[in-house]
Amino acid sequence: MPSRGSAAALAASAAAVCSLTFAGSALGAAVTLVDPSPATGTQIQTTSKGATIPVGWVTDTTGCRPGTTAFMRINPTSPDSEAFLIQNPVSLPLTGTASFSRSTPVKRDAVVTWSVTLRCINEIVGQPSIEVTSEARTFTLVRPDPRPKATGRYRTFLGGKIKNAGRPRSTLTGQTLWSFKPLRKKGPSNARVNIRKVGNVTLKYNARKKLWTGKLTGAKVGKLFFCRRSGSSAQIRNAVKGALTIKLRAKANRTRVVGDQTHALQLVGTLTGKLIPNARGKARGCPGAKVTGTIKAFRL
Repeated sequence: MPSRGSAAALAASAAAVCSLTFAGSALGAAVTLVDPSPATGTQIQTTSKGATIPVGWVTDTTGCRPGTTAFMRINPTSPDSEAFLIQNPVSLPLTGTASFSRSTPVKRDAVVTWSVTLRCINEIVGQPSIEVTSEARTFTLVRPDPRPKATGRYRTFLGGKIKNAGRPRSTLTGQTLWSFKPLRKKGPSNARVNIRKVGNVTLKYNARKKLWTGKLTGAKVGKLFFCRRSGSSAQIRNAVKGALTIKLRAKANRTRVVGDQTHALQLVGTLTGKLIPNARGKARGCPGAKVTGTIKAFRL
């Protein structure tokens, strides 16, 4: 029978063996990020429908008992309180894919830091669980282009004054349909505008002034205006020509995000210039005039 001293030595030796076994078990567990996980620094465009970011990982569960679980760590570092992400699914498989998703666009670019953690239940009964975490990666959620662009059909209302040469002023009133076609896909740009029953006019965009400008000239002016003889209700059309300057801008706070672009829901501006009677107009006594008008256009 061993002495009391030798029994103490054997007990210490057994404890050392257990400690070494546990250490080996813990060091065997690992998590590695794999495709389709975005690389650090990736920029992800959010749209009116938000964004979905697929991620993938593999784990080595050496030294872990059944019941070991994996979970995602998400650390949004942007001050934007809406830069949250919804993890799908919440409970992760030990190896597989999942996705981050967001149902709305961010209002400001948001940097998100994330990793996958393996919670390992030690295979040695009585030993504490451990957590092993993958490398941390970041991606940036990019907000939609905030610059409003004019696109689509707008119900357009004209107002203001027409000052006839040598005669009292007339009121400028009326409405028509203006259809805007941007000349490039991204951001505000020059636009080809079709004015119903009048024709096309190109509006150039000034990024510094945030302003679309263009000129309606020639016979097209006569399709937009008519004159009327004094004391008569008859409208004389195609009786004038001239040059009218159109200036438009997006009205503040009247926009909507569509895809990754911002569309102007309302445009406001001016219509100014001169009307000159053509041969038809002169024969019917139509006067020249100055136009000082306003434009309000509402997206349909």
